[in-house]
Formats: sequence, C-alpha cells, structure tokens
Amino acid sequence: MSKFAINHLNVLLVGPSGVGNSCLINSILELDGDKKAEAEITKPTTKTFNMYESEKKPNICLIYSRGIEKGDYNIDVVIKNSIKYIENQELKGNPDYYIHCIWYCITVTRF
Repeated sequence: MSKFAINHLNVLLVGPSGVGNSCLINSILELDGDKKAEAEITKPTTKTFNMYESEKKPNICLIYSRGIEKGDYNIDVVIKNSIKYIENQELKGNPDYYIHCIWYCITVTRF
C-alpha cells in the first residue's frame, strides 16, 4: 500500500478543437457563470493548459490542453506538450498533483 493518499482525480483532457471538450468539462463539473469553460465554434479559445475544478465536484480536476488542429498544432505537438506538462507536475512529489489519466476526445458520426 502506498504511503500517499490521493484526495482527488486529475484528468488531462485532450482532443481536436471543436468536438465539445469545453461542453464536456462544463457538464461533468457542473460549471456555470465565470467558472465555465469557454467554447467558440469558429476558433480555439484554449492556448495553454487550463485547470477546471468545481465546488460541486471537489474530487475531480479536469486539465484541458489546447485543441488539436491541422497544421502547426497537430497531434505530435499536443503529445510533446502533454508529456512536458505531466513531467513538470510530477516533479512536485505529491500524488495529488499527478495526472492520473488522460481522456482523449474524438469526433464521432452516428449512422
């Protein structure tokens, strides 16, 4: 058994721009008002990693990266930046800061 107790779950959320990542964050954490994750249909709004937490769901933290796009911010760049972010968090030593899992969102069409 570990000597560390993890008090909450940290989820790194990645995926293409425009698939509903912000809506997912707002829905899971029940965010509204000023704390709500912004969504823009025509252009991405997230530029770096943003942490989202909610008093309604205190045991989960969603960390959202910039959406994957064609061109200069493709999947390779997202992977590289995500690894760097994870390594920086784990240097703190406390498991509460670790990324515990990655949630990759995709676009799905229903037939």
